[in-house]
Amino acid sequence: MSQVLQPGTQSLSSAVIWPMVVAKARGHANAGAPVLTAYDQGARTELSALTLANAVAKAANALVDEADIEPGDLVAVDLPWHWQRCVWLLACWSAGATVHLGRDPEQARLQLVGPSIEAPVSQSTNTWAVSLHPLGMPLAELPAGVEDAALMARAGGDDFFAPEVVGPALADQTRPFITQQEAVARVQHEVTQRSPATRLLIAGEPADGVLAALVLAIAPVLPGTSIVVSESMNEEQLRQRADQESATPW
Repeated sequence: MSQVLQPGTQSLSSAVIWPMVVAKARGHANAGAPVLTAYDQGARTELSALTLANAVAKAANALVDEADIEPGDLVAVDLPWHWQRCVWLLACWSAGATVHLGRDPEQARLQLVGPSIEAPVSQSTNTWAVSLHPLGMPLAELPAGVEDAALMARAGGDDFFAPEVVGPALADQTRPFITQQEAVARVQHEVTQRSPATRLLIAGEPADGVLAALVLAIAPVLPGTSIVVSESMNEEQLRQRADQESATPW
């Protein structure tokens, strides 16, 4: 089925991604080992399975409690290649929301955008700006009508009770819905096809925007897998970074 998403028309399916987040946090052999390592403008950020699960829980609670997100609601996500995109995508899916990659003010119940926004994308749709601070600190300034996603998440609870049924993981005007089950299967296939290694280095955002979103968010919660993400780099830099992180280049 390929169509413009109409709220209420998509079928709901069982939750897959939030249980994976919880299982990774509870079952990771080394609770302090990073499942997501991110380089951004010289800063290095590590998220363990427990840290990632806590961040996702707080963000998902904010989506439900502050934005009134319900299973199947559309959330437009326009965030850069950054670990915060991983957190907020997982939070959207944990809350049961369907993600539109990019901005979609006409149909989205909420828009998550980067910190460079100068004004609300739409007066009729809630807009949250996501800080890219290495420690997730709030933004110093915001235009009128835009909320700080970090402050919203900070108030969220550490425990999240996810819905049993969820909307599709991804949807837009040009491609069929992608369910959570299909999203996970695609990432599992990509990871297995590229390398049997358990730690992968992705230098620069993949050209396929859907794959980029899915791999960044889902690979860290696959059993036995961790990823390192960074800006693009030349071959020598890539080799050095891969050696440093004991990771296999993507």
